This record gives sequence, structure tokens and C-alpha cells, in this order.
Amino acid sequence: MEYFEEQEIKDQQYEDQSFENFEFVECNFTKCQFLNIKLTNCKFKNCKFNNCVIGNVKFLYSEAKNLEFTNSVLIGIIWNDLKNKGIETAIFRSMKSCTIKYNYFTNLKLVKYDFSGSQFDESYFEECKLTDAKFNGVNLHGTKFIKCDLSGADFRDALEYEIDIADNKLKKAKFSFPEVISLLSSLNIIID
Repeated sequence: MEYFEEQEIKDQQYEDQSFENFEFVECNFTKCQFLNIKLTNCKFKNCKFNNCVIGNVKFLYSEAKNLEFTNSVLIGIIWNDLKNKGIETAIFRSMKSCTIKYNYFTNLKLVKYDFSGSQFDESYFEECKLTDAKFNGVNLHGTKFIKCDLSGADFRDALEYEIDIADNKLKKAKFSFPEVISLLSSLNIIID
């Protein structure tokens, strides 16, 4: 396995490539592009991604812990594929001011995560624990929450989310008017 620790990786472009047996620990990726990449048996621990574009990356037998994303674009990522072999650890520490399109978050513990400043598009959270998560002011265009625990989550000033109130736990979740009316759409009722 090739091992990299505390490396600064800048302005690199990787497209239509496969990587196998790499480990990155406390590395900083800045202004890098990862498009249509296949990562097999790779590990990322405490790495930071700043101003990166990451799209359609496939993970096989790979794992990640405590990743930080800032001002990055994340497209078509299935985060569950980076789980640490059944061990419940945090895949990422934060996502700040990111554009997140067509991402799938399944069976992840995302307690108290702060997604503020980011923009989502057609993404899915399914069976995730999002208690006390912050989505303040986030545009969640077409993003769906399916069987999630959203207790105490903060959706004030968030826009365009899709939450079925019968399918998710919402105890003490915070919403603001008028967007909170969208919660009623799952009831198939008519509001005049």
C-alpha cells in the first residue's frame, strides 16, 4: 500500500482512472478534480478537500474517517460505500459551503453536522441519524429524507426540502414559515 501523510496536493486533475491500495492521512487536497475515478482498497483519514470537484467516484473496499470539505462540488457520491467495515465512525467531519448534487447518504450517523452554507440538489438521506443537524438557510432542491431521525434538526430558512412527516422522526425539529407548509405535501391534502 502506498502511504501519504501530511501531504499538500494542489491543482491535480484525475479523470477516468483507477487507483488501488493508497492511504492518505492528514493530507490537504486543494483545487483538485476527481472525475469518474475508481478507488479500490483506499483509505482517507483526517483529510481536507478545499475548492475541489469530486464527481462519480466509485469506492470498492475503501474507507474514510473525518473528512472535511470546503467550497467543493460533490456530484454523484454514494457515501455509504466508504463505511468503515461496519464500525460506526464519522466519514466526514464537515461540509461547508459545498454544492452537493445527486449524493446518497444511507445508514449514516450525522449527529450535529452543520451543512449551513451548502446547496443540495436531488440528493437523498435514507435511514440516517441527523439529530440536531443544521440545515439553516440551505437550499435542498429536491432533496428527500426517508426514514431519518431528524429530531432537533434545524431547517429554519431552508428551502425546497422533501420530508414525509409520517416517515421521519421530527420531534423538536425547527422549521420556518412559509416553507414549513411543504411538510403537508406528503399528506396529499389541499390547502387554500
